Amino acid sequence: MSMRNRQDDVANRVNDPRRNNRLYAPYVLRSMNRVYRRINLELECLEKVMLIDFTSTANLEGTIDGYQAGVNTINLVSGHTITNGSTVYNEGWLDGRTVTAVTTTSITISGLPVTVRNNGTVKTLSNRWPLPEDIIKINRIRKCGSNNDGDNMLYYRPPERFNEVTDVYTVHAGHIVLGGFSADTQLEIWYTSSGFELVDAQTTALTAGQANAPEWPWHGTHDLLFYATCLEVRAKYEMREQDEYNYRELYERLRELTLQRQDETPEIMGGIGPYDHYIDDYERPTGWRGRVY
Repeated sequence: MSMRNRQDDVANRVNDPRRNNRLYAPYVLRSMNRVYRRINLELECLEKVMLIDFTSTANLEGTIDGYQAGVNTINLVSGHTITNGSTVYNEGWLDGRTVTAVTTTSITISGLPVTVRNNGTVKTLSNRWPLPEDIIKINRIRKCGSNNDGDNMLYYRPPERFNEVTDVYTVHAGHIVLGGFSADTQLEIWYTSSGFELVDAQTTALTAGQANAPEWPWHGTHDLLFYATCLEVRAKYEMREQDEYNYRELYERLRELTLQRQDETPEIMGGIGPYDHYIDDYERPTGWRGRVY
């Protein structure tokens, strides 16, 4: 079903098929997006995987030649490899900047003037990666290309305790900050999403961050968006009581599906358990040679 059909169904359901009460299509669509985001935030029912692929980014860099304050043209030591049109990073600015001009001893970057330090590095690979616009929270980060999850997980550290060591990351200022990476690093970011913007467009015409249907994997719950939108756009109409009931039923069903995604008893993960019945070291008897058993 197209988004236009969904909007028409809402107008018909609330007894306004001719849109006499200003239920024009853009307004209904905006209302639909509001309730869609709210449901996703409340239930955390939408999960996605994003790939961070440093192999798709050129590994270019240059060394800053002297302290420079309030500049867009940065002097570099001769022999740098940065090319025009590259996106470059440095501690002197938060996000990537586009290179608009290049000489053998300088580059010009877009945006506001910056201040850079002598012998600093301007490079096209950054340890910072922008968070997706639809992110609620990161669930886990793992390296691609291995079947052994335990050896390929990245572990979170709070920003105030973060340092650049391998296999750790933090989240700060709208970015994922990696502790260690190389030009061939590939990572999977598993995260909970608030959902892309719902738009009235064909699938082939969608752009980044857009969807033309609810992204919930369970199609049996998609009617929840219809009932939620009807309740959002009209305070009173003939079938509102029935729609409230349907909304509650589907809302709870989506909650259940989120918490219990399958009907098989989970496998119990094994491990090394305690080798005696004592609660802690203080209760263990001291044996010969003073060793604690």
